[in-house]
Amino acid sequence: MKPLTEREEYVMNYFWDRGALSVREVVELHDEPRPSRTTVATFVKFLEQKGYLEHRAENNGFVYIPIIQRNEYCGHNLRNVIRRYF
Repeated sequence: MKPLTEREEYVMNYFWDRGALSVREVVELHDEPRPSRTTVATFVKFLEQKGYLEHRAENNGFVYIPIIQRNEYCGHNLRNVIRRYF
């Protein structure tokens, strides 16, 4: 499992909290000032490349679905911290 940057984890939390979302929906969930659609799309692309999200075509766009759950990610990170420092 590839580690997430702080910003990638921030975006991933929207998917973990709400499930399947489009890029537009993720932008709308952000507080003001909202990031641009292309910025969010870039982070979503990175998350998909790292294996955290997958997409499916829906209506006129894509919906992204988390394929790694938050507890899996947290457990993996905790094991890595323990392995590195103890």
